[in-house]
Amino acid sequence: MAAVLAVAAALRVYEAIARPLHVDEGLSLQLAGEKLSDALAYLYHADVHPPGFTVLLKLFLALHAPDVAVRVAMAAFGTLSVWLLMRLLLVWKMDPAAAIAAGAAAALMPSFIFYDGMIRMYAPFDAVVLASFLLLSIAIQRDDIGIGARRWAWIGWSACLLLSIWLLYLGFFVIAAQLIFLIVARRDAFIRGLAGAAVAITAWLPQLATFEHQTPRGGLAFAQQLGDVPTSIAVLAAQATIAPFAQGTLLYVVAAIVWLAAAGAFAVTLRRAGSTMLPFIALPAVLTVIASVLEHKALYLDRYYLIAAYGLCAWVGVAVADVLRSDRAWTRVGLAAAGAALAAQALAYSVIPSNYTADWPAVASVLRSNASASDVFVFVRGTPIRVIDRTDLLAGRTYGGLLSPDDVTATIDALRGRARIWYIEYQPFQVDPQLRVAHFLTATYQLGGQWYFPRDVPGESVHVALFHT
Repeated sequence: MAAVLAVAAALRVYEAIARPLHVDEGLSLQLAGEKLSDALAYLYHADVHPPGFTVLLKLFLALHAPDVAVRVAMAAFGTLSVWLLMRLLLVWKMDPAAAIAAGAAAALMPSFIFYDGMIRMYAPFDAVVLASFLLLSIAIQRDDIGIGARRWAWIGWSACLLLSIWLLYLGFFVIAAQLIFLIVARRDAFIRGLAGAAVAITAWLPQLATFEHQTPRGGLAFAQQLGDVPTSIAVLAAQATIAPFAQGTLLYVVAAIVWLAAAGAFAVTLRRAGSTMLPFIALPAVLTVIASVLEHKALYLDRYYLIAAYGLCAWVGVAVADVLRSDRAWTRVGLAAAGAALAAQALAYSVIPSNYTADWPAVASVLRSNASASDVFVFVRGTPIRVIDRTDLLAGRTYGGLLSPDDVTATIDALRGRARIWYIEYQPFQVDPQLRVAHFLTATYQLGGQWYFPRDVPGESVHVALFHT
């Protein structure tokens, strides 16, 4: 187990240190740096998440922790999740080989490596949810603990549920899934579980008014997914696990492989551990999909299904232990090949820069080296400003960014008559579908230079161009 944790930590910490900040991380840090009342107002009027992560991040900023230290702390949450998963299997008396195999799969899972190093709520949320599964398992499964220890397990479980719904509203699906498990498998503990869940939800109720105000916006940021819901659901198998950024035919092939592997591993888990909580770990994801379909929301984002990926790792662990008990050499060879492929994919996501988010330090370096004090910067989209602004590059300069298509005309009008304009293009079609700003600059000004910063991650490439009279 120690070796598994060491690998998990190494992959996550390296990636957390090496990868540039993502624009969403810029938002997280910006909100945490504001007055709490201003941050809460933004979340109320313009966001869809609860304030738990913002409050957590404020604690780091109060210690004057640099961005990289916060990143490493997120990686620590991710490593903790790997340990919690292994402990969960052991509490349910699975073979130690199953726990180690599950931990190894989680340690190497590309989706975890990517999101565990991000300054967002995903890594803390996953750790809290896995802790809730573990504490509930201890409370109902362990016969070797006293009344006091069992009581603290129930209290800790309820506290984890509370933290989960303050970090992501998806925590409500976790609560529902665990109560369903108690109804199905441990009815003797259901009343106590219902009471613990009620305490957690009651303590969350001050957030209810904000939740009701946010709900109409939730699940609309990626509304294009509603055009083909079955496909959006199907490809989650790849996106939330081993190929977060695969596209085209490769995405469909990988998704089919993952679905087949998940079905086989789940069948083995039902046979070997059907009466445990292990088959239920992915149930929150099922409930999320059902709610998305019923409410016509686009909640088919890989990061919302990472707990299901942990469930897959648990099932794979049980299946691997089953294979290791057999004498069939070909199954062991196949297992070794699959493990090697997963390890290669893990390294690719951890250490290869083309799999990182946009290279904003390189963009800032170009601007700093070539821009004059009177130059104008226009960001299409405007969200990278939150990352660039964490340096002194924009201090005293004229700059702006598009946050919606409604900003295009005003932006073009503001650029007229400027002598030198830097055009920074990042995910432009979300805010300027016809690229009107780029066409205006090309038709009105001379091109002074272009710089490209390509990434293999969809939407993370950047194009910079200088226009002048």
